[in-house]
Amino acid sequence: MEIIILYLVLVLGVGSMFNNLRSEIENFYTSTADFMFVDGYSGTGKSLFAMHICEDINRVTIINSAVLTNVPSSGSEKEFIISLLRKMDLNPLRKTTLELEAQLLLTISQYLILVIDDSQNLLISNRLILKHFSLLSRVVDQTNIKVLYMGTLPFQSHIESMNIANINRRSIHYSLIA
Repeated sequence: MEIIILYLVLVLGVGSMFNNLRSEIENFYTSTADFMFVDGYSGTGKSLFAMHICEDINRVTIINSAVLTNVPSSGSEKEFIISLLRKMDLNPLRKTTLELEAQLLLTISQYLILVIDDSQNLLISNRLILKHFSLLSRVVDQTNIKVLYMGTLPFQSHIESMNIANINRRSIHYSLIA
């Protein structure tokens, strides 16, 4: 945790439109929150920012501590897990969703942060959101990983309207939209 805070202070620096976001992410690392949702207009640089966060954290830490993945456009839970495992250099073949989840829990326990880009793809349906947050709640509870979502659509209103209090209580929301 201290290494990531040092990274945020030294490596990210100052002087760009993302200064406030950097500060909020630093607060996120030291908070009790498990999830952070960042939304902003398409083309503002969220994906590039997320990529740099992961690259720089992995460069500063001894082992890979950050992993970046996208939410598949189909949004299925199994596809998300497979995509994430592949980002961690694993090749999940012909496994059930439960077997994939077990493999994910074992592997991701080595990481400090999971950055999920294109999170607006989760908003395809309420059922998908509920399944995703059920999965990620289990992952966070069993591994102590922090989860940073980057997307074009705000999540807060969806989480509040669906009464996913468990996620809402455990999250920080930040908007790049002025």
